[in-house]
Amino acid sequence: MATHNSDAIDTTILVLHPSSAPHVVNAGGALEFQEEAELILPAQKQLKNSLVRALNKLADARKVDDVTVEWRLRVDPETGVEFPATYVVRLAGPNIKTTDVEDFRAAAQLILGKLVPQRALGELDPEPTLRSADLELIQPLAQEFASQFANRSITQGVMIRFGSAELDGVTVQGVMPTLIIEHNALEILSGVAKPMGFDESQDSAILLVIPKTDQDESSQIQGRTKFLCHNPDFLKTLATAYVGRRLLEFEAVRQRDARSQKTILTLRSLKEVPPSQTHDSFELQ
Repeated sequence: MATHNSDAIDTTILVLHPSSAPHVVNAGGALEFQEEAELILPAQKQLKNSLVRALNKLADARKVDDVTVEWRLRVDPETGVEFPATYVVRLAGPNIKTTDVEDFRAAAQLILGKLVPQRALGELDPEPTLRSADLELIQPLAQEFASQFANRSITQGVMIRFGSAELDGVTVQGVMPTLIIEHNALEILSGVAKPMGFDESQDSAILLVIPKTDQDESSQIQGRTKFLCHNPDFLKTLATAYVGRRLLEFEAVRQRDARSQKTILTLRSLKEVPPSQTHDSFELQ
């Protein structure tokens, strides 16, 4: 496993915790939370997963051997700690330099800038610290990150700090920005499908798409198809439709991965077809 140079430099890129302190009791050195969600917020976990995924793609694209982005759940039982449980995201690998950590912190700021107003990032301007080649790599990653949270409502805010010594950071809360579609790069597809399954760990859903007779053949998708599914509400809708043996109406964004050039389909909306419109012959395969 790659290791971070904790003895030499602080390799922390990000620290994530709720924007308001949870109710926690220190019972003889053991921390007790009233609710599981007070330990880690669902949105906190989703933001961490998406940021780590984006930053690891950046690490791969930079083609630096043995450099990865890792995360840990940190629980500090010390009495009086305001946020006893946090996610810590670090740069890991041999011979990591301070400039490497600064680059990844700057990249994280640019990616998060898709969700929060630029003024909320303070006076920090990450672009001058990054090479133009890095900026070209980061832009599609930032767009992909924004698409994962587009129109999502994050009720309880998540604070994201850049580095372990940073006391201030940005708060992600409220309704996230609408996904901006670049017509020359993206395409919106819609259709009806049977639910087949999902993989929550991979943020993906499997639908059996029913072909449309009135759709342009060049953009048609049909049959068993994998979609990225970053909205947990969509997974609930898929599970309910599967149990109820109902069809689903969907909208998805078709994109091309900047690195692999493979087609990526991301669900943008998903809802059940009313029972009166669901065919009696619906059979799950």
